[in-house]
Amino acid sequence: TYGGCRGFVTLDGSATLRNTLFDNNRFNSKFNNTVNGIVTVQGSATVENCTFVNNRASTVNGGVLAVNTTGSPVLRNLVFDGNLIYDSETVSDIRDHQNLAEPWRRVSHSCSSQLTGGTGNFNTTPKLGVEGFPYMPGEGSVCIDHGESAAWMDGAKDLEGNDRVIGDGPEPGCYEIDPSKVPFSCSISLEGATLGLLPHKAKFTGTAVIMPQCMDDFTDIIFGF
Repeated sequence: TYGGCRGFVTLDGSATLRNTLFDNNRFNSKFNNTVNGIVTVQGSATVENCTFVNNRASTVNGGVLAVNTTGSPVLRNLVFDGNLIYDSETVSDIRDHQNLAEPWRRVSHSCSSQLTGGTGNFNTTPKLGVEGFPYMPGEGSVCIDHGESAAWMDGAKDLEGNDRVIGDGPEPGCYEIDPSKVPFSCSISLEGATLGLLPHKAKFTGTAVIMPQCMDDFTDIIFGF
């Protein structure tokens, strides 16, 4: 989509954006004197627990999350993956016009390849994807339980309707890991058994694959034969 000057969402003053997924959006602008983003932050706005995936930001002054303020915005618990400059292969997660060389300076507890510093940030891919839930943190994701807790999360829900905090802490991004939705796989092999009328001893080997962060939610694992 071709945009005008500010982007799809502009937050000003003390506006707040939470638990939102931005996926596969396109924004481009020809205006050199403006800040262009899928989300543009001004004033002391708040952006928390949002996920930005496969978006394309403006070629001019652009970033998927564009920050243009001398104020004190709250930018935390954010997940970025596969976001690029429009018509380019250059990563374009965050552009902070007050900190062009250090876009991580006002971002915390978030995941992006551009976040080479800052409090609680991870400079890596978030490893998103659970069967049926492509934007939920998957096995081995650094996002799991590593978000920053906040008072508003008490009793709140994520974008899927799960509790906003499950486990030791919230996940960055708009989805929490829900153990009831994590796939469980099992393989069984039989050794030492032969056909016949006489009883034989048999060895059963079972393998269960469970994401580590879900172990506290299982009290018993029972194999039936």
